[in-house]
Amino acid sequence: MTLEEFKKWFMKFDTNNDGRISGAELREAIRSKGFGFSAWWKSIVALHQADKDRNGYIDEFEIENLVTFAQKVLGIKITTWQQHLDNVQKAVKGVLAVTSVSVLAVHFDNYNEQKLKLNPFMFFGQYFFIAYW
Repeated sequence: MTLEEFKKWFMKFDTNNDGRISGAELREAIRSKGFGFSAWWKSIVALHQADKDRNGYIDEFEIENLVTFAQKVLGIKITTWQQHLDNVQKAVKGVLAVTSVSVLAVHFDNYNEQKLKLNPFMFFGQYFFIAYW
């Protein structure tokens, strides 16, 4: 998941919609990843690592502080959009991988060159390929 997707997922646990994540909300986020009793302790550690102003909440500016914790402790893989695009380009290398395609848009150009070209794009974590002639 990208950093933006991680932020959106994380803010789903802001149950009182105050724009911040409390310790209890953080514990629920960690529980949702399959951690049971240990979610209590992990939430304390995560809050301590991420809450730089020590107000007891993780706000929108502190969410990025959770990335290392989420990757190491929760096993969430967080990448940038550029890393996603690089991975797509490595996987494709001029060959259309059917298993990676969720949408295939075909566009015929005005010059009728009839040469298939691929351009990888990303949208909400899904790989989209635009094939054109």
